[in-house]
Amino acid sequence: MTITIAARDTPPYQDQVGGEHYRSLAIGPMEFCLRNRLGPATYAVLKYLIRFSSTGSRGGNVEDLDKAIHCIEMYKFEEQHGGTEGQHGSGQEVQEAEEGGGPEGDPRHIRIP
Repeated sequence: MTITIAARDTPPYQDQVGGEHYRSLAIGPMEFCLRNRLGPATYAVLKYLIRFSSTGSRGGNVEDLDKAIHCIEMYKFEEQHGGTEGQHGSGQEVQEAEEGGGPEGDPRHIRIP
């Protein structure tokens, strides 16, 4: 399968599809993780913690905390048991796309195995 993403002239970080929970932040969880080269587990935990804390005076949704804890538990389990390296692909496909190695060198194409 190949996914094609339209080219942009501006970074997409100022946009948010659905909701308002990241608009008040100086930097959203996805941008933070990408810029700091953090993995998907860190992104997931940050996302749920931010959602919990962004609900304001209404009080946080405890389910978001449960989701963050669950992500941490999964990450801890994988770290303790050797991880899943090699079971879900090597990440080579994404690396090639980041380096412009998609079809005909086009970085907008990402091949999903």
